[in-house]
Amino acid sequence: DPVARFDAREEVSAQLAAGTVSITPFVTGRLTAYDDSFESFSPDADEQYRLWGSVGVTAATEAQRIDNAAESRLFDVHRLRHILAPSITVWHAESSIDRVDLPVYDDEVESLAEGTAIRLNLDQTFQTQRGGAGRWRSVDFLTIGTELVVSSGDVDRESPIGRFFAYRPEYSNLGGTYGTLDVAWQATEVLGVGVRTVYDFDLNQPAATFTGFTLQHTPDFSSYAESRYLNAQDQ
Repeated sequence: DPVARFDAREEVSAQLAAGTVSITPFVTGRLTAYDDSFESFSPDADEQYRLWGSVGVTAATEAQRIDNAAESRLFDVHRLRHILAPSITVWHAESSIDRVDLPVYDDEVESLAEGTAIRLNLDQTFQTQRGGAGRWRSVDFLTIGTELVVSSGDVDRESPIGRFFAYRPEYSNLGGTYGTLDVAWQATEVLGVGVRTVYDFDLNQPAATFTGFTLQHTPDFSSYAESRYLNAQDQ
């Protein structure tokens, strides 16, 4: 049966600063309405519309250190810049209809997170110069991203693998407490290695682990291999 749906989203944010710390408060409102036949799809949703709203704030800063004496032929390092970018996000959302009561047609419409979440994040970037005399260029040869996400007990867990989307927290997979580690190493001009793991602190074990590498054979030809382990499915 066809169902007509209307969805509108509005967000207001501000860019503030306190010394070297940038502060971004934001408020989001959303209205989703369905036609008369919607009850046959979701008996638990006795309203034909959903009101969803959230408030949040992100505080972030950045610091860096430059070591012009750093040199390593083995790791292809010529000078070194280390950039630290810590941030914290506090976010809360409420909805007139729980997302577990909605049939999901679009993850970005029906499946919106609710409850409270706090995200602590630290991104580290190591830059060096590669290319040789007359061809020096800056390269992010190692990036390390770490985060810790804590959710309130009223969050309906949608996935055993947690994930936080900083640009739109309502798309996040929240629930419990989890941490992530992302590492990307551009070992040489042609070889890149990546590792990502999500650790579930409620179960005290990894929820998912991804590892892989890329090979750039020519500017127009590359290959890659990847391995994924999903603990919830033991796959």
